[in-house]
Amino acid sequence: MVSLWKTMQKMEGVEVEGQQPVKLAMELIEQQGGKEELLLQCGQYNQDPKYESTAENVLICWTRLILHAGLYALFAVGALEYMDKDKR
Repeated sequence: MVSLWKTMQKMEGVEVEGQQPVKLAMELIEQQGGKEELLLQCGQYNQDPKYESTAENVLICWTRLILHAGLYALFAVGALEYMDKDKR
């Protein structure tokens, strides 16, 4: 995942009314020694276990995807059958 710091680096050159606010904020964070703390916090949020690529997580995701596809297919078949019986 992309950290906040990397996103800020990409937007560093963006100008708003002749100023570069992202660059100024980055410089301020670096001067106060907050870069390491920011990177640590971003890293901690990226360690969410529900996004790990384990067999269990992948199986759950694929199961949900297949169930959704099956439900929509059943709904489509039912709607088409209903339309076929319509006597208008």
